[in-house]
Amino acid sequence: MLLLSILVFILSGDVLRQVDITAAPIDLGVLAVLPLSAITVISFMILTGWMIAWQWPVLNEYQHDF
Repeated sequence: MLLLSILVFILSGDVLRQVDITAAPIDLGVLAVLPLSAITVISFMILTGWMIAWQWPVLNEYQHDF
């Protein structure tokens, strides 16, 4: 579904320009937000796991069990 959404996003510029000739081209730099947000979420999960293990060892055991 993500690949389909990205494909529709990329190809919608040509369709929009056929409907309205004054339509601006789509900025593909927006697609850089997807990997950046994925890296941010994954690093946040890893860092919070490390913080829980360091600060609260009991919660770390609970986290691994459940």
